[in-house]
Amino acid sequence: MAFDFIYKGFTKAVFSEDAGLNIIPSDLGEEMIGVNFDGDAVKRIRTAIGTIASPELFVETTLTIHVLKTSPQYIAYKNRVAENTIINGEVTLYDDANVEWQFSKLSLKVTGITTSGNDATVQFALQCNWIVNTKLIASFE
Repeated sequence: MAFDFIYKGFTKAVFSEDAGLNIIPSDLGEEMIGVNFDGDAVKRIRTAIGTIASPELFVETTLTIHVLKTSPQYIAYKNRVAENTIINGEVTLYDDANVEWQFSKLSLKVTGITTSGNDATVQFALQCNWIVNTKLIASFE
């Protein structure tokens, strides 16, 4: 399915084993969900005359979820951090072009809150792994 536009209405996060943490656009602030790839898909190993590529199996990733303070999900996320920061299963992120991204090995933390009345969101970081190089790794099985 191809789209000729991007649309904030597509953005959502769906958890495979904890639907209570699912996020839809009406739960999110203007920045919605940001994705930072914290690692590399290939490690470059130095040799005497250059480097050799060593493919990784995953890339460490952080999803920053800007949850509205007025959304019920704010309390759900706050309570989840207080009770258990490890989340079983996987999360599927649908971006603003409705493209799926799947992440595993999930943990949750609060990364920012302001109480000045000038920011409508609380930032939660979902730390996870994005599986990469699947065809390359499968060729060795």
